[in-house]
Amino acid sequence: MSTLQGKQANKMAEMFLLSTLALFPSAGCTTSSTTSSSEGGAVATAAERGLSSSMTMKEIYFAYGTDLTISDGAGKIGTVEQRTLKFTPCFEYRDTNGKVLAYTSQNVFSFGTHIDIFDSEGTKIGALQDKVFSNLLSISRVFSLQDANGKEIGTSEKFDFFATTVTIYTPDRKVLASIHRPAFDVGLADWTIDIPGDVDKRLVVFIPAYKTHSDNHKAK
Repeated sequence: MSTLQGKQANKMAEMFLLSTLALFPSAGCTTSSTTSSSEGGAVATAAERGLSSSMTMKEIYFAYGTDLTISDGAGKIGTVEQRTLKFTPCFEYRDTNGKVLAYTSQNVFSFGTHIDIFDSEGTKIGALQDKVFSNLLSISRVFSLQDANGKEIGTSEKFDFFATTVTIYTPDRKVLASIHRPAFDVGLADWTIDIPGDVDKRLVVFIPAYKTHSDNHKAK
């Protein structure tokens, strides 16, 4: 098989997977009775979240799903854990005591994925969209963040499936958040997260989780 034929086959396989998942919106993801934040995605305080502007997220060895620890200069903050008994990948952000502080519910559509994010009370705090763009030879993605009312607050530039840096920009092109892992990172994912912008950090910590899950799936 030629290189071109191989790329075309990979593209067809990816699009078949997306179209199949699109038949099962929110399949298996628990969606609580939810309401949008009355303040339109107001930013929670650092004390409420335990998250900081500079963190690392490291994939956990021997985890059943895609689980990552969250740490900063002061030590471990919490974990993002995949809920494995689900048809589509769904994640929970837990503090060091195991309390769920935020969780996701995923819907797959024909050209990407919409991931709603809720706090521990089931109130929607925002969303992450993973949009897929394809042509004859390649497939690229764009991540965008939305507030609780569905307004886009940041978006990345197009990147390929194995990109190791994703930067989210505000509409006026200021850096909202950035995640990075070494280009030759062998084995478990090790992300560095910087969040200079004014955004609920609970939204950002799910980006490395979904990116790691996607990278691991593509590597198989």
